Parts: sequence; structure tokens; C-alpha cells
Amino acid sequence: MGERNTGMRDIAVIAELGHEACRFALLRAVERDGPVLSHQWECEVVPGVTDVMDVIRHYIAGLDRPAPKILSVAVAAPITGDRFTITSSGWTCSGAELRAAFGFERILML
Repeated sequence: MGERNTGMRDIAVIAELGHEACRFALLRAVERDGPVLSHQWECEVVPGVTDVMDVIRHYIAGLDRPAPKILSVAVAAPITGDRFTITSSGWTCSGAELRAAFGFERILML
């Protein structure tokens, strides 16, 4: 994960929380050819062992800079209000919990 800071400003943490794996990256810019990403990381979902908050905490701790204040997260589960539950792993979380734990100011859940 430790990539060199090229002077670009980090826009958001983007994440995909799935049934079998989680993927994270920093969105650095959106250019004509698509998004510019850095600090890409993937981990396996182990039900009963890993927790969604622990996985996000691990990713943020591995950054060589403070995390952006925006989180965009694609979740492989229905979202009710600002809460999701991934049935296969039992992971459940809300936008309010993410804000409180990590200081995100804007959260987009898809």
C-alpha cells in the first residue's frame, strides 16, 4: 500500500464490500481516461473472524497520510436507511457508525 505521494490531493476512500472479498483504494483524480487510484488493497472476508470496522481500520492505518473525509462504498447487500447487513459474513454497519469511527464527513453507499 505504501505508494509515493505525487502531490495529488486525495478525494475519497472508495471501497467494495463483498461476500468473499473487500477492495479499497484512494481516489486521487477523475481524468478523461477514468479514475486515478492509489493505495489499492484487497482482503478476504472470513466470517466470524474479520469485522467490517476492523477491515476499514486496517486499510486506513496502512495509508501514509490521513484518510480523505469522503467514503464511497459499494456493498453486496441491501441498504436500509443508512445501514447494511451482508448476510454471508454477518457484517452490519451504518453510515453513522462509520462517521463516528473514522471521521468521514460524506458517505455514499451503493
